[in-house]
Amino acid sequence: IILVYSSNSGTGESHLYYTILLVIGSALYAVAALIIEKKLPHIKSTDISTGIYTIWMVPSLLILGFSGFFTDIDYSHNETVVALGYLVFLTVISTTLVMFLFFKLVQDTSAVFVSTISLLLPVVAVIWGILDKEKFTVWYAIGGLLILLSVYLIREKNNKSFDGE
Repeated sequence: IILVYSSNSGTGESHLYYTILLVIGSALYAVAALIIEKKLPHIKSTDISTGIYTIWMVPSLLILGFSGFFTDIDYSHNETVVALGYLVFLTVISTTLVMFLFFKLVQDTSAVFVSTISLLLPVVAVIWGILDKEKFTVWYAIGGLLILLSVYLIREKNNKSFDGE
């Protein structure tokens, strides 16, 4: 949330909407991990991934159809085909693989462990941003340190609860 508020582009535009989306996404991510851990441990992670993609295929195709994806884009340009190739790779291959690994990791470990690991993803995103020559501010460092501190505190609490304290 600190990073969202600190990245004001000078337009006076409010980032509250994006902050709310971030909080909702994080909450749903945690709910998904808990549901998989508590209610779906007997279902294979490949079956969960397949089910989710099957359910979302029809709404996704409808959204693409109504947005003009099939009619308004000129697919005769090589750049368009290359860009769509990257998009398909990211969507189908990368997302499917990560989703499968997420479900498998939740089933093999715990929702708390997976959520702790996922807290490190923004740190990786900032590193990619630096490599891509994006502007790095002190707010990124503060946000990263807060993330690392929260990971440490969560791990410490879990270690103490396993020790019987």
